[in-house]
Amino acid sequence: MSSSLTLAELAKQFKGIDKGFDIKKIVLEDSNVRDIESLEPFTSLEYISFRCNNLDSIEFLINNYYLRHINLSNNKLNLLDVRITQLSKLEYINLANNNLDDISPLNDCTNLKVIVANNNKITKFPRISKLESLEILILSDNLIESVGLPSAHNKKLAKVSLSRNKIREFPLTKFWPSLKELRLNGNKIITLPSKDQLDVMSSIRTLDLGNNSIYDKSYALNLKAFVNLRDLNLLGNPVSDKITIEELELERLIIYNSRKIAKRDAGNNDRKTAKTRKKQYSLQNTK
Repeated sequence: MSSSLTLAELAKQFKGIDKGFDIKKIVLEDSNVRDIESLEPFTSLEYISFRCNNLDSIEFLINNYYLRHINLSNNKLNLLDVRITQLSKLEYINLANNNLDDISPLNDCTNLKVIVANNNKITKFPRISKLESLEILILSDNLIESVGLPSAHNKKLAKVSLSRNKIREFPLTKFWPSLKELRLNGNKIITLPSKDQLDVMSSIRTLDLGNNSIYDKSYALNLKAFVNLRDLNLLGNPVSDKITIEELELERLIIYNSRKIAKRDAGNNDRKTAKTRKKQYSLQNTK
C-alpha cells in the first residue's frame, strides 16, 4: 500500500465505504501508512485503529466528532493537535510508542475514560483536572520527574502506571479516592510519606514500588497504611532485604514481591477468632 492513503484506497479496503459513508469502524494496521486523507466524510465514525504505521499527524481525524475509540500506537506522532479537543465523545485513546512530549490537550476531552501514552517523551505529568470520567492512566516509560500534588477530584480513577520514569517523590493525593492500582517501578524514589499521610490513599490494592532506591526500613513500615493491599512489590530496593512480611502487618496481602504468600497459619486464625468472640461476648454483657 502507498504511504499516502486516499478515501478511494480506503474504499478498496473496506466493503461498503464506496456505497456511502455510514461506517462506524475502520481498522488499518501494520500498513506503512504515513499520511491519510481527511476522514471527515465518515460522519458516523466511532472507532479507528491505525496502529503500527508511520503517521506523524492526527489532522485526518479531528473533524470526526463521534469518535469514541482511537488507537494510534506505534506511529511517529510528535505533536498532539490541540483541535483534538473537538472530539467531545472520545472515551479511549492509545498513543503508546510515539514521540510525544506533551498530551495536555486531552484534558479538554472530558469524556475520556482511558489514556494510554506509555513509551513517549513526556516530561511533565499531564493536566487531568477536567477528566472526571477517567479510570485508567498509563504513562510508563516516559521522562516524568514529578507528579506534584494532584488537586483535582478524579473520583473514578482506578489505575495509574508511572513505571520507568524519573520520579523522586511518592505521588501523594487524597483526590483519587477510587485508586486501586499504582505502579511506580523503576523510578528514583528514596523516601515515602508518613503513615498518617498515606492513610488518604488506603483504597490501593496493588502497589508496585520495585526497583527504586528506598533504603530505610522506617519508610517501608509506613506502608502499613495501605490496609487493603493485596499485591505489594519492593524488589530491587535496598530495603527489600531488611523487612519481613510479618513486620508490614498487611493482613489482606496475597502477593509479596511477585510471589504468592503461603496461607496463614490456621492455628493462629482460630486463636484470633476465639479472642474476637470472647471480646464480643464481653461487650454484649456490658450493654
